[in-house]
Amino acid sequence: MKALLTGPRGRRLLLELAVRLSDAVREALFDLAYAHNPGRDTSCVLVTWGDVEPRKAASIEELTALLRALPEDPLSPDLVHEALGASVDSAMYWQEPDGEDVVASMPSVQEALAPLAERVSTIAWTAPAPSVQHLLEWEPPIPAARTDLAAWVRSTRDAEQQARRERPQDPTAAWSGSWWSIPLDQPVTYDEVPRALDLIEDELGWEKCTTTPVQGPTEVLEITGAEDWAKLCREHPLEVTASRRHDWYRVTGRDGTWVIPDWEAVSRRWGAVHLTVLGYLTAATTLIDVADGVASVIAGWNPGSTLWLREAPGKPIGPSQHWRWRDDDDGAGRWHPVDP
Repeated sequence: MKALLTGPRGRRLLLELAVRLSDAVREALFDLAYAHNPGRDTSCVLVTWGDVEPRKAASIEELTALLRALPEDPLSPDLVHEALGASVDSAMYWQEPDGEDVVASMPSVQEALAPLAERVSTIAWTAPAPSVQHLLEWEPPIPAARTDLAAWVRSTRDAEQQARRERPQDPTAAWSGSWWSIPLDQPVTYDEVPRALDLIEDELGWEKCTTTPVQGPTEVLEITGAEDWAKLCREHPLEVTASRRHDWYRVTGRDGTWVIPDWEAVSRRWGAVHLTVLGYLTAATTLIDVADGVASVIAGWNPGSTLWLREAPGKPIGPSQHWRWRDDDDGAGRWHPVDP
């Protein structure tokens, strides 16, 4: 599906798929990503040891040729999920796009990835919020969720006023702070487990999790792409220019007015908001135009998850399942069900 090429996370998914299908692509991308990494020679350093034969770094033309020659074997759901998880892991909103995202954004690379995009089935990623969802409880635990959106709005406005007083207007200044678009302390549930365990942005290295099925909320607004998000921001804008300026400039290269949804106002109409996986892949980590001179970013919201606005999830409707992260024989880490 070519829609995957419209957003940074979708393009990264395709690139992650490509390196899993071809070692030659992996090697070529390694060189190119390093060459285009904004932290090259500082935060990103290549280290070798022993006698290493010098080799010529691959060119963009060589990479695109390799992408066009990818094997046409069927794409297994597990392979696609692994690539999706890698794309989510690489999402960053506090610095410039990394080298892989820069390479994936190049028109010639997008063109070479287009046939691969057509081979990825996105049907499951467009589904609305299911009636049965899953609550994730991590160990060590994170602070308990609350539902006081009025307090969140006041806090966001106070932080914006403080940022206007204290932070420079130069978007390139070395400042960072709040970069997310949703209230972090609101309840969130997920479409599917265990796959949701692999789709957490900026995760904290958890090794244990308990998942519990709960009844999904009513009156759910679906965010299926950038236009849904832009419409929500137009209808219920909350300005966050000063508090997001520096971080979102690094991500998008844009300087101007920034807004996010006023989630308290949204809650007067909707009980919850669901971000589809395809909505995430096409619209997260990218500039979304809202109106003339006004833009937004979907940041810090995991794919296939539902943000509850009016209430917390109710009583469990099935048994909880405990999970533990561990390395398998192939050296890859995965979540495994365990007894309590």
